[in-house]
Amino acid sequence: MKKYFFCFLWLSLHFAPAVEVLPAHSLSSVSRHPLYQHLMSQETLAPYQLNYAGTPLGSQKAIVLGSFIQGRKHLTSIDLSACNLEDQEAELILSSLSHHTQLQYLNLSINEISKRAASLLSQLIRHNGKLQYLDLHNNHFTDACLTLLLESLKGHPHIGYLELSFNTFHNSSLASLKGVVREGISLKRLAISGIGLTALNAVSLLAAVSHNTTITELSLSYNNLSSLGREIGKMMRMCPNLKKIELVCCNLSMADFKQIMDELKRDTLPSFNAPLFGWARSKERRVIHLALEDSLQNRNLKEFYKSAKADAVAIELNIRLGLA
Repeated sequence: MKKYFFCFLWLSLHFAPAVEVLPAHSLSSVSRHPLYQHLMSQETLAPYQLNYAGTPLGSQKAIVLGSFIQGRKHLTSIDLSACNLEDQEAELILSSLSHHTQLQYLNLSINEISKRAASLLSQLIRHNGKLQYLDLHNNHFTDACLTLLLESLKGHPHIGYLELSFNTFHNSSLASLKGVVREGISLKRLAISGIGLTALNAVSLLAAVSHNTTITELSLSYNNLSSLGREIGKMMRMCPNLKKIELVCCNLSMADFKQIMDELKRDTLPSFNAPLFGWARSKERRVIHLALEDSLQNRNLKEFYKSAKADAVAIELNIRLGLA
């Protein structure tokens, strides 16, 4: 019986299916990996872009991806959204980007990145002065992580699209966010939906947006902005280039919307038009697109806005389900 048992054991081990184990430091093993071969084939089609969005990455694939990225300092666009990245995988990839300086587009949204990877990401932002698009929504960033990231974005020369929705903001990160808004010399779109804004902490942020001269789109959806109609209206009136604002599911009442309209009926700028304000009175009527959720109240708003007249700013409602 022992003889047959050992024969069976030998056969089981000899013919067992091979388990893929990727040595972390073996370049030959990395280059033979199917993912590496796939990335090589894609590189011929788009040599400056890396798009692996929507494909789960474990630690082994993260090693392969990091090895591929490391030698390609010419990359300008990387999309790793919805890749199930946790800190361990994110650290492997971000470490490989430590000497890259040409990035213009970086999308790490819908992952599980948090504290450990935040420091590497902050360094990456500082080293890439050409970065224009940064999407980090739906991650696990804490207040401390967001503070670190936002401090690295202050005064960034080219950041135009900043998506931070559905992360956890508190006092420290909100203060840093206000600094980014005040110092954002190229910021065009700011998306901060579902970050926990309330009537208590949103007022100073709205005031900061009011004095930004570059923002054209602002997403504040899924925050509790009840009773802030006057502050929202003032921000819409004073922010000179704002063209679209998303206020889906913000608990705004009809009274809030009437306050918004009352603010928009006022002159956009003081009559003396002092140079201190940095822009001149617009001769053309400005139109702002307002995105809201579909509800009976918001349908009634259409009739309200038809009868209301605002010389300085007109409102065009865009009612839809979900985020705009």
